[in-house]
Amino acid sequence: MIDAPMPPPPCDVLAAALAFFDEGKIESAVEMCQQAVAQDPTSASYHDALGQIFLKNKEYARAEPSFREAVRLDSDQLSYALHLAKGLTAQERYYEALEVFEVFARSHPRMVVAHIHLGLAAAKCFEVERAERALQTAIALNPKDPWGYMHLGKAMMSMGQTQKACDAFSKVAKIESKNLLQFGKNYSEVLRTLNRVEESLAVCGHVVALANRSVEALHFLADHFENLGMRDRSIATLRECLEIDSNDHIALTAMGNRLAGLGQFEEARICLMKALALAGQSQDPTRKRLAEMYCRSFNHAVMNQLPKVRHLSRESPGPPRLIGNEAIVIRGGMDPSYVDVVRHYRAAHPNTFIILSTWNDTPEQLIGAVAEHVDDLVLNVRPPLPGKSNLNYQIVCAGNGVIRAKELGAKRILLTRTDVALLRPHLLNDLRALYSDHPKSNLPSLNTKGRLIVSDLFSFYRPFYHVSDIFMYGHADDVALYWSLDHMTDACLGTESTLARSFANKIGWLIKNTTSDSISLYQECFIVRPSTWFDFFWIKNPCRASTADVPTGMDVMTEAMWTSSQAD
Repeated sequence: MIDAPMPPPPCDVLAAALAFFDEGKIESAVEMCQQAVAQDPTSASYHDALGQIFLKNKEYARAEPSFREAVRLDSDQLSYALHLAKGLTAQERYYEALEVFEVFARSHPRMVVAHIHLGLAAAKCFEVERAERALQTAIALNPKDPWGYMHLGKAMMSMGQTQKACDAFSKVAKIESKNLLQFGKNYSEVLRTLNRVEESLAVCGHVVALANRSVEALHFLADHFENLGMRDRSIATLRECLEIDSNDHIALTAMGNRLAGLGQFEEARICLMKALALAGQSQDPTRKRLAEMYCRSFNHAVMNQLPKVRHLSRESPGPPRLIGNEAIVIRGGMDPSYVDVVRHYRAAHPNTFIILSTWNDTPEQLIGAVAEHVDDLVLNVRPPLPGKSNLNYQIVCAGNGVIRAKELGAKRILLTRTDVALLRPHLLNDLRALYSDHPKSNLPSLNTKGRLIVSDLFSFYRPFYHVSDIFMYGHADDVALYWSLDHMTDACLGTESTLARSFANKIGWLIKNTTSDSISLYQECFIVRPSTWFDFFWIKNPCRASTADVPTGMDVMTEAMWTSSQAD
């Protein structure tokens, strides 16, 4: 009697299959795993290997049965549950992935990592209590491990629970300070959101010291200074980066943009041209695209947009206007460099009522410099907590300005910012036409008067519902509803996502937290055009005028994609 050949070890099967896959021989990879399963259908490892090949090829429906069988055959192996959950998550079936971890954690109550994965899966579903309970269980099982608190902090941040995130991160610092390098960015961010600026700077300083002032740590510190509005200190930190590595392209591009925002154009140009030259020698296409975009935006801003803004700002404001069907609301803090931007709106739109909504502590000379160029002034009291990305500040300034416009009788509003110029000729005429060409959604359940016109700059469908709020145009009721938010004193979600999710809830949209639903919200409630359509000029960041500057993992809702969604 001849014995049947023994199947190879599972690790060899997976390694060989992955080698085939990397060579582009996907069918051979699948066939190898299928043969192993046929030889020993009781091997959970073989089923898992087959599922991994399907998963790698993004064949999620084919991967799922293999992973489920692996879990059924060996319910004690966490990696099988992880792979199954990963496949479900890739299909945005988050609650099913959560249930996989719930079952595993229930059957392995003493396994710390099981509760961590359960907590992180619950956070993806915005299940605050379930996430906190699971992660606190993991911490209780191993209270001396700082990673439990780190995961808890990041999960709370992702769900907008700033104070809970801050409490968790503070525990890490007490347990083992060296891990500050791992989470210092998040910890300092939640402290800044809670307006604990000095503490946030202390955390940053400790992180940089622990990293021996490495370039990576200095990048983090420079960005933190920038987020705090301390641009001079940010630039000084970037100079320190360049002293360590004169070819640091991240420091060169960031410094070029920030110097340009301060009007130091010659040094900015030198930084950007060097970054572009280095990018040309690099094999990294993203780096080259970013450098090209920064240089192109810089040249357009300095040679075309800034001279136009300055020319318009010097025109006589003329007599005060009466409110009509349309109003422009300019919101935000004032800075000497913003004066020309605010003033240009009067010359560009001589017959439109303009409202400036800013702060009651704005220096009198700045108010005086723009007073004749606006028709109404709203002076707001700053809320005690700025919120992440100054969300609370934005809600107050924008919301109160829009409310004033509505009270005065405006039916449609262009909401923009004190640091943003929109230089498209006949902008309001074109916005009106665009608004009329795309009437409100046919969905009867939506409580809107029409669509909101937004830019593709910072409009992402992943992360979900991340709609650009840098400026927008639409019916006054819709714009007011968009910005009618309670002050989010304990929120560290992104400003854009927080506002869009709140708006969606108020108009009767059932949020599903999926890519398709995020796209559908754009499709039904917005009109998207590229920043170039508006001839967008951001005086604070003149090099950041297009969607080329997008972090990894963020998917832009472009005009082409929005137009395609309308045809579906």
